[in-house]
Amino acid sequence: MIGTLEASIIKWKRPLWNSFLDGFGNHTPGSGRFGQAPSEWDVVHPGRPWAEKCKGKTRSRQTIAKGIKTFLAEVENTDSSPMNPSGGSAFS
Repeated sequence: MIGTLEASIIKWKRPLWNSFLDGFGNHTPGSGRFGQAPSEWDVVHPGRPWAEKCKGKTRSRQTIAKGIKTFLAEVENTDSSPMNPSGGSAFS
């Protein structure tokens, strides 16, 4: 039930880190996987030492920032009022 409720709230509220900016909950990749790109979260929020070892290509910080701005403008125009307990249109 927790997973279902969490997924519903994420769909309803659309937090940036669950809807647009990938990598918030990442952990150090396994051995030999540092050829992959750092997550976009790590590009915008540098500081995790292991993320600096990831050498794959990702979007630039400026490109990601433009996407964040667009995403937030879209979310701002989305109804985020209290949910109807029956699910109502909040889950459509």
